[in-house]
Amino acid sequence: GSALRYIFARRTEKSEMNLSVPHSMVSVARTSSMNTVRIATGNTVYSIFDQIGESGAREAGVEVEINGRHAATVQCTPSSVENLFDNFRP
Repeated sequence: GSALRYIFARRTEKSEMNLSVPHSMVSVARTSSMNTVRIATGNTVYSIFDQIGESGAREAGVEVEINGRHAATVQCTPSSVENLFDNFRP
């Protein structure tokens, strides 16, 4: 459709966040070692990443910026973000 739905939840808890944003508020970046989806809403930007780290291990998570400043990084199980990149159609 014309929007991306993003739900954030820890494995053992109900969802903490449920966003539906138009594709115009979403950007995708792909390189050989990293995929990132950035979702901007208000003064907050959520960057969901899946990458190969310096150690060669796969890492995934969400970085949060509020008013242009780093607010948090939440590490995720890589497979939990995999479908986002495989199925995203901007």
